[in-house]
Amino acid sequence: MAIKALVNETIAALATPPGLSGLAVLRLAGPKALSILSLFTNNLELKPRYAHHCRLFNPENKEILDDVILTWFKAPHSYSGDNLVEISCHGGFQSPKRILKALISQGARMALPGEFTRRAFINGKLDLLQVESVADIIHGNSRRSHDLAERNLKGELSHKIKTIKKTLIDLASIIELELDFSDQDIEKSSSQNLSDILNKTLYEISSLLNTFDSGKLHREGITLAIMGRPNAGKSSFLNAVLKENRAIISDIPGTTRDTIEESFIHNDLLFNIIDTAGLRDSANEIEQAGIEKSYLSLEKADFLLLIIDSNIESHYTIEHQLLKHTSLPAIILFNKIDKWNNVDKKRILKTIFKNIPSYFLSSKNSRDVVNFLDYLSNELNKKYNLFSDGVSLSRQRHFDSLFQVQKDLQVAISALNDGISHDLISLDVRSAISHLDDLSGETRSEDILNNIFSQFCIGK
Repeated sequence: MAIKALVNETIAALATPPGLSGLAVLRLAGPKALSILSLFTNNLELKPRYAHHCRLFNPENKEILDDVILTWFKAPHSYSGDNLVEISCHGGFQSPKRILKALISQGARMALPGEFTRRAFINGKLDLLQVESVADIIHGNSRRSHDLAERNLKGELSHKIKTIKKTLIDLASIIELELDFSDQDIEKSSSQNLSDILNKTLYEISSLLNTFDSGKLHREGITLAIMGRPNAGKSSFLNAVLKENRAIISDIPGTTRDTIEESFIHNDLLFNIIDTAGLRDSANEIEQAGIEKSYLSLEKADFLLLIIDSNIESHYTIEHQLLKHTSLPAIILFNKIDKWNNVDKKRILKTIFKNIPSYFLSSKNSRDVVNFLDYLSNELNKKYNLFSDGVSLSRQRHFDSLFQVQKDLQVAISALNDGISHDLISLDVRSAISHLDDLSGETRSEDILNNIFSQFCIGK
């Protein structure tokens, strides 16, 4: 939809989930918000940002719709940046539905997904990084993902990007000023000074890029693939971390024939766990298909948990083949230690898998499982710095844009070191600025905007 149509039309939507609830909230926004609302009530002495109790009537038949609380936010001091009324009515299915239907019958249009936030972007209330953080707050499942989104909504990442952009604009201005007045007596910046600025900026960009793994894992969760032989205790471990009997447990090998995917939160981190079919040679076509799917689960996993029954005697050929098959970071879980009768077994098993981190537990022991999840959280933090409270990139779009900025600056620095003319270096700096504009949304791409806002719920 064209931007002009977006801002000139008055839109309405339910801003809370439909269903049984004490209250529901509808939003009405646009240039005709108050004139449409005036058709529903005689009480339009609305003071901006104050709650007003009134009764809404259907303009067509004067039927009472509901007793409501109206709050008017006068443009530009509203979430969307235009005139916006929030209508708090009784919850349930009927009152919100009837009010919304009546608003639309009097000239409002049903809002598109994310259209209120899109207007906030168009009206300069939020930049594109903040817009994305709104969606991340709504969809965030863990406290840490929510905290990261809140920091970005407050503009911490945007501030960093703006600071870097200003540095590059100042640098480009200096270079271009020297070029414009090259025939006059103007002191030129030394190549060393330009190099220092470029290298410092490159370091800041590289530091931000290094936060992507952490931010992405917070936003999407840490995906763990549980793999191992049949009856190693994979499903028992899944049930233990979920604290429910999610998977069928049996002593019969090959019980799990398909992947089971569930999520849980531990230490404020979201984990997505995939229980897979046991790895073995099997003539059963269904079981073979399940084993093939087990290997495919590695493609979307961030971490491999290889579970081994610590009581079996084996050369562990299957396990070694699996570890060679994937480059994922892995931890070996030696399960069923409650059945041990050999006190020297731990040393022997560690020797066999000496290059892979290992942990010994019994899935039947809830304390063992919790201690392992603590251990896993700490190991992930060592690798990805997950417990940092700093700003992080969390979306592939962020990474891709800043990666292009990094490449532009690397080219500029290389050209400067090679004595290339400063006018060509200026082009690389300008290209970096352009990619920063793509990131913040100052350069608008309708395809990117449509993709981002299509992920929003209606009413936000």
